[in-house]
Amino acid sequence: MNKIYDFSYKHGITATVNKTTLTLHGANAVLKLIAKDLTVENKSISYNIKMVKDKIKRLKSSNYCNPNKLELAEQELEDLEAQRFIEYFDWLTPTELEVPKGFWYLAKEPCLIKNMKYFDFPEGEIKINPRPYQIEAVQSLIKHERAMIELATGLGKTVVLTHLIHNILKNSRKKNTRVMVVVPTIELMKQTLSFISKFIPNAHGIGGTKKYKTDCTVLVGVINSCIQYADRFDAVIIDEVHHGASNMYNNLIFGLKKDALVYGMTATPRRADGLVLGVHANCGPVLYRKNTAWGVKQGYLCESDFWCIKMKTRKRLYDNMHEAKAYSTLILQNDVLKMVARIVKSMLSKGRRILFLTKHAKPSQEFANRLSELLNLKIESASSKYRKPLNDFKKGETQILIANDALCGEGVDIPTVDCMINLTQRSSESSIRQILGRGLRVSEDKDKLIFFDFCICGYGNWARKMDGTSYFKDRYEGSFEVRKRIYQEIGTINLKEY
Repeated sequence: MNKIYDFSYKHGITATVNKTTLTLHGANAVLKLIAKDLTVENKSISYNIKMVKDKIKRLKSSNYCNPNKLELAEQELEDLEAQRFIEYFDWLTPTELEVPKGFWYLAKEPCLIKNMKYFDFPEGEIKINPRPYQIEAVQSLIKHERAMIELATGLGKTVVLTHLIHNILKNSRKKNTRVMVVVPTIELMKQTLSFISKFIPNAHGIGGTKKYKTDCTVLVGVINSCIQYADRFDAVIIDEVHHGASNMYNNLIFGLKKDALVYGMTATPRRADGLVLGVHANCGPVLYRKNTAWGVKQGYLCESDFWCIKMKTRKRLYDNMHEAKAYSTLILQNDVLKMVARIVKSMLSKGRRILFLTKHAKPSQEFANRLSELLNLKIESASSKYRKPLNDFKKGETQILIANDALCGEGVDIPTVDCMINLTQRSSESSIRQILGRGLRVSEDKDKLIFFDFCICGYGNWARKMDGTSYFKDRYEGSFEVRKRIYQEIGTINLKEY
């Protein structure tokens, strides 16, 4: 079959016996139960299905219905329905099925056991003594050919990554063993490469302006740059592995050598779209976990005070308006800007360094301009095309940074941040934990993190309860409840409503 590791939603998985799968044997009933567990719903597509159904309903009820538009919408619905469920297996016979290699933990007999010998952290330009949990994380990974660890942001995944590479190289019997490290962004590639180079010679980066180096021992790069060189490496380590359910990652894993080692690291293994099973298919199970609450309790992450501010708007925006436009309209209201300005004045008077995170780059710039006028300060917004404000903030030359969470999310390390203002309105658990990670790192003279979360309500639509009464179902209010549950795990919450 030629669609190996293609998680196409219509056809499920196809795979070969001798490449990257293992076969499970057992009673038909047991196998069918396993097959059910290996079928997941793509929640993003489910949401799109709901939107298209609403569109078809509106078209049919219109007196000026365009038949071509209706036909296209119905075809789109049919295509989405076919893509809704993904099956991570393939039936061979009624009592046999094949699954991706990452599901080795489902097999009856122990398999993919590696049991490599453990070596201490490498000597390098600087002296580092790994923390006990970092050593335990490496020791858990080197027991198998495919596995993942979950470490909260700020607990030092880069140290674990460097330590793991050292162990892979020391255990290999091959003379020219090579390790590939895949990261999601150029910013994180540069940061990771800078650290690894201090301990492991001949490390090289790829992506952005950096080109592939043929004889490098360790290659650090972004996925679209690394994928074409996958078959030249003996091991791959995927940082922020929660991204690893996409076809690009699937193709990278399939392109590896037959006996290549695959490891994953993340702070947030869960996915809002429900496709976390695709991550396990590629990289195996999570063998070691240390979450944010544990890190705070042990003193590896700083304590936090959370101020949740819920603001009702005078005007309601209905969800037939594009979300980005609705978001921009809500956060740029005068009431919101004045409230934020009061908080900023208070925090600056206490000498705190403030990081604003927004959802989109364009309203971020407008927000910075309006806030500058209110405070009579020069405040700039950082973006992927204009990084100067980010660089100035890192150097300590400015006290305020406004940026969208895509830029100041994964991999951006600014330990001195002791005040954050979250304007993203996000509902994804992985996104919220990544946002928190920007401020939870321990730093000298940092007593705690003051975290302000804004829920600006007013975007949604009318819905009907079981008793027949109607109510306004606010999309941002629902996501606010998700965020509050995460904050309650970590620190104290102060709730204010306006």
